[in-house]
Amino acid sequence: MSKYSNLVNSALVERIEEYIENNHLVSGNSLPPEREFCTILNVSRMTLRDAIRKLCEAGTLMNIQGKGTFLAPSRIIRDVMNIHTPAEEYYKLLSIQKVHAEGSINRALNLSTHNEVYQIKRIRMTPSERTSIETSYIPVSKLKTLDLAALETVSMSHIYGSDTNQKLSQANIKISVSKASFEESEWLGITEGDYVTVEKHTVYRDELPIEYCISVSSAHRVKYSATIYAE
Repeated sequence: MSKYSNLVNSALVERIEEYIENNHLVSGNSLPPEREFCTILNVSRMTLRDAIRKLCEAGTLMNIQGKGTFLAPSRIIRDVMNIHTPAEEYYKLLSIQKVHAEGSINRALNLSTHNEVYQIKRIRMTPSERTSIETSYIPVSKLKTLDLAALETVSMSHIYGSDTNQKLSQANIKISVSKASFEESEWLGITEGDYVTVEKHTVYRDELPIEYCISVSSAHRVKYSATIYAE
């Protein structure tokens, strides 16, 4: 491979971004067919495909097999410090069961070995798409009743915080990047091996841990932000 190939591809990525801006393309609009786009940009198919692949990995474009390349929807921005779900998002319940807490779940919730917890697995979604898979672990002793209808609509913090004035907070937040497993790709409607973000956090009620949550999101659709106040 030429030592200049990365420079060429980076310049081409910028030219494609300029083409998108100059032609006022928005989410859902398609790029020209490959042969036509090669002519417009005066590049080879291989070079164009490499640049488009990079823009797909960055979440700017999405390639739909047999249909073409389109501008991807704008990514959802989530504030990692906000424990409540925005009104436009809701859930689909996948499963709920009691399990014995072990390992990281025990440590996060300060439980002794073999304490029972609810394992609640849900898909978080907008009216148009699935964005995340959330798995919550909550001590059975902390959640006396479960409203199955509520599990389809609101965040867990609304459920266990709805009948108390105690303060809820979120801490020990860890975010990493991984690749989607087959099961995750099926649930999120993405390709196996696509990049996903994995968020892990603990929710506290009056400084006592009440929930440990693992959230897997499509990296092309969700990005994280944080608002930090200095005193």
